[in-house]
Amino acid sequence: MPATNLWPDFQAPEAINSPVFLLKEQATALQQKTKGLVLAGLRPASAPDGSFWVGFNLYSPALGEYTYRLFEVTYPPQFFPVTLTAADTAQTVQTLDQFKALLESVLRSSRTKQVVEAIMAQATALGAVEAGK
Repeated sequence: MPATNLWPDFQAPEAINSPVFLLKEQATALQQKTKGLVLAGLRPASAPDGSFWVGFNLYSPALGEYTYRLFEVTYPPQFFPVTLTAADTAQTVQTLDQFKALLESVLRSSRTKQVVEAIMAQATALGAVEAGK
């Protein structure tokens, strides 16, 4: 007797509007914008209630173990609502378009620009020190 498969057919992961795909795109865009001097890493975990939790960390290979948590997002398995927490302020949105707009406001903020530029400066200075050993 053949095994019974009760599972439905699933969509390809790239076709699913998951917030994490947008975060991954932005990590790649940051690497391109800073010519690899500042990178973004996604640190996934699970929240106590079973939700997805993702920390968006900035780092530079020139700075060793240093990382800066720019923001974090939490969302249920059905993806929405998404809560983004940055600088001790949490905002919740209900759709992917709202999440894109919120994420853009965080990424384009003066705080983010200042942090990325500080990491770039520190990495450049330390890279020059390393090169001149």
